[in-house]
Amino acid sequence: MRCLALVGVVVLLLLPTAAAAKVRRVSLTSPVRTGEYAKLTIAVSPTAVVCTITVTYKEVTSRAKGLGPKKPRAGRVTWRWRVEANTTPGRWPILVDCGRAGKLRTTFLVTENCLLDPGENPVGFSTANRYTACVLV
Repeated sequence: MRCLALVGVVVLLLLPTAAAAKVRRVSLTSPVRTGEYAKLTIAVSPTAVVCTITVTYKEVTSRAKGLGPKKPRAGRVTWRWRVEANTTPGRWPILVDCGRAGKLRTTFLVTENCLLDPGENPVGFSTANRYTACVLV
C-alpha cells in the first residue's frame, strides 16, 4: 500500500500542473476588414507541444493559408491569415489547442471593407485613402 502511494506521489510530481500549463493571448488583430490580414500571437508554456488553430465563420472552418499547426518558438506562436473578401462581417470564434499546455478561446471582429466611389469624399477622408471600415448595424 505504501509503495502504491509513493508511486502516485511521484506521478503527480512529474505531471505538469494546471497552473504551470497555460496558453495566453499576446495580441490579436481585431477588428480586421474583409480582404485584409489578421494575426494572432500567443504565449505557450510548456513549449514542447504543437498548437493548432481553428477559425470559424458562420459554422464553416476557415482553410486559409497560414492556419496550420505550429510549434512554439521562444514560447510564442503566431498565425497570420487573410480574411477572404466574401467573409460575412461579424464576431467570429477562434480556438487554439496546444495539447497539454491548454486551450485558448477568443473572438475577433470582421468588418466590411468598403470601397468609396472615386468622386465621393466624406468629411475627414482624403481621396488617396478610398477604403474605410463600414459600421455594423
